[in-house]
Amino acid sequence: MMHVLNLVLLHHGESADPVLLNWIKDLLDHFFGTGPWLAVILLGSAICLMPLIVILVYVIQNRRQSKII
Repeated sequence: MMHVLNLVLLHHGESADPVLLNWIKDLLDHFFGTGPWLAVILLGSAICLMPLIVILVYVIQNRRQSKII
């Protein structure tokens, strides 16, 4: 029981370490020589593409199952 309480106490409200995220962003900006818009475009594309890929895989699997039966 104490182990669970320790986990609750160790948990913090931040989803990630802001210092680490800032360091990664600065490193990528320096490496690619771009501004923050590249991160916005990449993350926005990833967020939009993930559900589309799941739907595409579902449709492909559904068609394959229809041909087998």
